Amino acid sequence: DRNGVAFWYSSNGSFFTYSGGLPRPIINPNQRWFASNLAMGQEDKIYGSFIGEKNEVLWFFPNPDSDEIFPSVAPFECARYIAYNYMEDHWNIGTYDRTAMIDRGSYDSPIGTSSGDGNKYIWYMETGASEEGEARTCYVVSAPIDLDGGTILTYCNRFQHDVKFGSDTVGGIRISHMSG
Repeated sequence: DRNGVAFWYSSNGSFFTYSGGLPRPIINPNQRWFASNLAMGQEDKIYGSFIGEKNEVLWFFPNPDSDEIFPSVAPFECARYIAYNYMEDHWNIGTYDRTAMIDRGSYDSPIGTSSGDGNKYIWYMETGASEEGEARTCYVVSAPIDLDGGTILTYCNRFQHDVKFGSDTVGGIRISHMSG
């Protein structure tokens, strides 16, 4: 519950919100990705959490290849998440090995837990710009943009991003042309 609004994942594979009246489904363009990465039979491990400062609700879920994503995590454990920004009405997806998470409350940041390699960890989340002093591995994947079913033509001679790359950034931006 966030400010009187509830969010949840339903066993029918959809996400919902409720703020009075009837529950309403949340349109999720990542539904197919979520379904294809969810470890079937492990749905009871799905849990949600908030990052209030970012207006996000996250659902962490188990996937069959969690040990390939994070070698210290057992297969079929939570290693992926799907997040919904309820103020901007958009979704993002990613990987995180968290067994539990709670919003910041009286702490300075959200707190998450993980276990692996025989140890248990408590993490202060959403702090700093590195992962334990190492550069973060980050990427953005966007879906193809539909231009009214192909009835509209467009010409792009410049791509303007709003990402600031630091001096220690490795990599860059890749744009792919998709036809068909």
